[in-house]
Amino acid sequence: MEGLSNELPDCDNYGSEMFDFSSPCYDVESRLLDELTAEAINISGTMGYWYVVDYSLKNEPVFGEDNDRTIVRKFPFMFALDGLPADERRWAKIGIEGLDNFHIFIAKISFAQASQMEADGITPMYESRNPHVGDIFQSTHNNLFYQVLDVKDKGDATLQRAHSFDCIVKPFETHHYKLSKRLENDVIAKFNNAADVLAQNVPLSRAKLPDGYDAFGNLVFRDNPNANKP
Repeated sequence: MEGLSNELPDCDNYGSEMFDFSSPCYDVESRLLDELTAEAINISGTMGYWYVVDYSLKNEPVFGEDNDRTIVRKFPFMFALDGLPADERRWAKIGIEGLDNFHIFIAKISFAQASQMEADGITPMYESRNPHVGDIFQSTHNNLFYQVLDVKDKGDATLQRAHSFDCIVKPFETHHYKLSKRLENDVIAKFNNAADVLAQNVPLSRAKLPDGYDAFGNLVFRDNPNANKP
């Protein structure tokens, strides 16, 4: 028919008395959905501890720009996911790419409030923040640590905005990050300072030569008869 267009109308100039894109009249309904999303996650979700990771120059003026990260603080929060992840490694058919990544969902208003708190979850001390790529969290269902790979708005946007975050996470690997003084006695300090299983822990010496492994898998050395020869 003449006069029809396949293009979507501009909401600002749609001219409908029933819908006004710029009207603040939907703020109350939008706030209600924020509250319902947070309440659903608080009831059926899982508790964890979020660790704020920072790599700004204020923590390390020399190497801060080289991604030398610092774990600054932690606070409790609630999250939801589609089934708790299995505590085992899964692999693709070829066995090259790991399949340990999974999604967690966080209510925006509850995270904004939780991020202001100290580790006790009661004392407000900071400005609210959003989840950031590189942050770490610990799930209380298995006490394992995970690292955030990506943060985006969840695709359940209603009344012109999303009400929760969708974070892609993976199991956290030890990187020996710097720790703030408030976390020196925290559980993450032991995990962060764990020895690298691939590191060479036995000092090498010309006076010894490797001579196989014992029953426990430890490398055994024997004297090198040529150690003192030039």
